[in-house]
Amino acid sequence: MTEASQPDTVSRKRYQRERKAREDAERLLEDKSRQLFLANEKLSSYANDLEQQVSERTKELSEALARAEAAITARARFIATMSHEIRTPLSGMLGIVDILVTDEIDTEKSQLLEYAKASGESLRTIVNDVLDFSRIDAGSMHLEREPVDLRSIIVGLLELAKGQLGDDVNRLSMTIDTDVPERFWGDATRIRQVISNLLSNAIRYSETGPIEATASVIKTNTGTMRLTVGIEDSGIGIPEAEKTRLFKDFSQVQNPLTKAAQGAGLGLALCKRIVEKIGGNIHFHSVPGQGSRFWFEIPIDVVGLVDRKATKKLPSLATSLVGTRVLLAEDNKINQKVLGTFLSRMGCIVTITSNGQEALDAFAVGKFDVILMDLAMPIMDGFTAVKALQRIWNIADLPPVAFLTAHVVQSLDDIGEDVIVDAYLTKPITYNELQTSICDLLDNARGKDAQTKKIWQSDYKDGIIPEFEDVRALIKLISPEVAAGIVVGLDKATLLNLVEDLVNSVTEALVKLRAYKRAGRLDAITHQAHALKGASALLGFRSVAQILSMLEYHNEAYSAQEFEHQLKRLESEIDKIRQALKVDQ
Repeated sequence: MTEASQPDTVSRKRYQRERKAREDAERLLEDKSRQLFLANEKLSSYANDLEQQVSERTKELSEALARAEAAITARARFIATMSHEIRTPLSGMLGIVDILVTDEIDTEKSQLLEYAKASGESLRTIVNDVLDFSRIDAGSMHLEREPVDLRSIIVGLLELAKGQLGDDVNRLSMTIDTDVPERFWGDATRIRQVISNLLSNAIRYSETGPIEATASVIKTNTGTMRLTVGIEDSGIGIPEAEKTRLFKDFSQVQNPLTKAAQGAGLGLALCKRIVEKIGGNIHFHSVPGQGSRFWFEIPIDVVGLVDRKATKKLPSLATSLVGTRVLLAEDNKINQKVLGTFLSRMGCIVTITSNGQEALDAFAVGKFDVILMDLAMPIMDGFTAVKALQRIWNIADLPPVAFLTAHVVQSLDDIGEDVIVDAYLTKPITYNELQTSICDLLDNARGKDAQTKKIWQSDYKDGIIPEFEDVRALIKLISPEVAAGIVVGLDKATLLNLVEDLVNSVTEALVKLRAYKRAGRLDAITHQAHALKGASALLGFRSVAQILSMLEYHNEAYSAQEFEHQLKRLESEIDKIRQALKVDQ
């Protein structure tokens, strides 16, 4: 090989090495790319599988949630149905026993009836506790926000408790500190339920010695208030070994005093759940052989304060029911007999009807002092009947109304926001409970009437106070109870502006309502009518509010002609208001 050919040989070898290296690199890159592609395909497959699994799991969870919600709804319906089915015959049974106890003169029979009555009362307590416990457990119990008068609650419960003590009523007393608010916001029914349960336990676990209800408040560093309510007895106390079981479900402390009147063991457990739902805590202190004290603490938001002196004196029912005219609407014949007998023995004059339509036919302004209306009746139910009463007559002309129901009613809001009702009474109703409820209804009605009369007599001349003298025509269109509030809360200029806004809003809404009806937009009609109904009622234009309420709840049933008729009525009422504004201005 010559020197000239040697570099060529080196170059070829280098070229071949580089070519081989490049081919190896390309093969390696191709292998890695393929591996990466396969890995990516596998990852995509995993992702698709995971997405499908998530989708399937989400669907399963959604279906499970739907089943759970359906089960909760079914459970709530079952509770309500069982409540009605159990309480209705129980109400009749207890009422009949109560009547027989009063009439029986034979000592031996009277004692047997007392045993039957005690057993029935125990059964009623168990039924109520089980139903309430089930509602809390199902999450279907809701708390109300209403003014609570604690003194009235405690006095009422102590009055009812007297019936259990016979001649030993002096054992009962109460001490309420002067700084306890006259009224605070809360759920009066649930607070009463807790105190009643604690009081019943105190009576059951003590044969002798005083039983005292106490109440006080503590102001925290943050400016809030906590209310403490307690029940203290001088009974047998609670053994140390039993204390850990007190608030457990279906658990009861065993002792000789409870053998004759066993409960379901839910009372204290129910109290604990209610108090904790309110945001408070429940406690106890007990010494065997000396007695027990149970108390609960809850946060409160004060409505108003009053200067009252602490007292241990128990006032009795101050309202006489002799001559009270009662309209009773009840379809159950047994309940008619029981409640009618109760009312007659209170001295009431009773008119009994079997359904809402009969009650409507029997009613006339000034004819009755109280209306007791069963909710579930044939032909026309109580809700519909009261709604009709308040549509036909001015609420100021109607007596207090109480609904009677064997269902588990959570609150008055459950009955309907477009019906104004003063109270509801849950069956079975004892003689004392019915008497106390009617007294409360009459006292509240008289208090409202006296307050309204005082405002009107002190400030009005011929129904119009001086400031509103030049808007007489407008004031005459406003319901009296609202007009009385206007005297206190509004000046003339503000009233005129609000009324003008309402007239303009309803006038604009009339055009929209006709368009919605033509387009079949029933939900829009409901929404529009509801939005204006509240403002109309707030300003005291009752006829306007009633027409809007009809449009809100019944627009689906109206034909085009019937719907237009209601709109014409609405236009007529608004024209009256518009003309009154022109006259006054």
